[in-house]
Amino acid sequence: MHQSPRILTPEQDELVCGARGALDDLRAALVRVGADRQDEETLRSSLDQLDDFFLLVAVGEFSAGKSTLLNALVGARLLAEGVTPTTTHVQVLRHVSQPEKGSTSEIRSLAAEAPLLLDMHVVDTPGTNAIIREHEVLVRRFVPRADLILFVASADRPLTESERQFLQQILEWGKKIVIAVNKADLMTTSADLETVCAFVRDGVRSLLGFSPELFAVSARKAVEAKLAGDTQALDASRFLTLERYILTTLTAGERFRLKLQNPLGVGKRIVDRYRSLVSSRLDLLQEDGRTVSEIRSGLTGYRQEMARGRTRRGRGRAGTRLHPASTRCARAASLDDAATWPAAALLHAAPRARPRGLA
Repeated sequence: MHQSPRILTPEQDELVCGARGALDDLRAALVRVGADRQDEETLRSSLDQLDDFFLLVAVGEFSAGKSTLLNALVGARLLAEGVTPTTTHVQVLRHVSQPEKGSTSEIRSLAAEAPLLLDMHVVDTPGTNAIIREHEVLVRRFVPRADLILFVASADRPLTESERQFLQQILEWGKKIVIAVNKADLMTTSADLETVCAFVRDGVRSLLGFSPELFAVSARKAVEAKLAGDTQALDASRFLTLERYILTTLTAGERFRLKLQNPLGVGKRIVDRYRSLVSSRLDLLQEDGRTVSEIRSGLTGYRQEMARGRTRRGRGRAGTRLHPASTRCARAASLDDAATWPAAALLHAAPRARPRGLA
């Protein structure tokens, strides 16, 4: 039987309704400013996530061991493992009791009996540094939907430049990040492993401005130990600390907070992006306003000059031949439509060539 993805308290339901209303207003504003369709779709998708299960998304470079780590979480070899890019689709792991939403050309749905999946969906993604660039694009499109990012790095090549760049992009979406330094068993001594973890921790703190939770694990040994029922080997894999964090530290209240933070973080990023765009448009409008004011001032002076000229002609004095640009401004002044003012401004600002026939 399908279980409801979440049961909210009245206070939580009120918070969700308030967030949804604010983000619906933001969607309407995006339409008014002519926002990019992709931004509108990203916001809509994150709003839809409010009604779905908590989404834990594993990301990282290929061969870092993302699929192996997720297999260790669910206690089964559900996902393909290998040293080459084996994950070519986004793969969503759900509990067997939950109906499949339907796979697509980009997203595959897999079922398992793991208790972990009763409260959340776990997502495996292609490596961000895979040769196939479409894979990286797919990951970057899926990240905004995540409620929690599990960033998997490899102990034998920790915090590469491409990982740094990807972490920065994740931060821009306002996501909570947990880091797993995988392949801890490759380190010869505990001191070597601690050196690697310190390097990653310091690098991430320098990059992101804070220190996320970090766990050193051997996902391969954890999978083998779980399948063999070897509790001693499972302890040695260091995996239980990460698993305990996901199962117990992420309480229902914390998962709700992260779930609500997801669309709010997406909304904030979009607002920040379009605030600069609107600001530049406002600067342009203000410049246009100053131009219109100058035109009005020039037309006022022109009318006054014309009035004085008529007075002088009334007294029998010879009129002065007007500059063609001034004549054109006079015709613009006779029109009530303000839309003609920019055209008048262009004429007024044109180079003042000497009219033909004048000495």
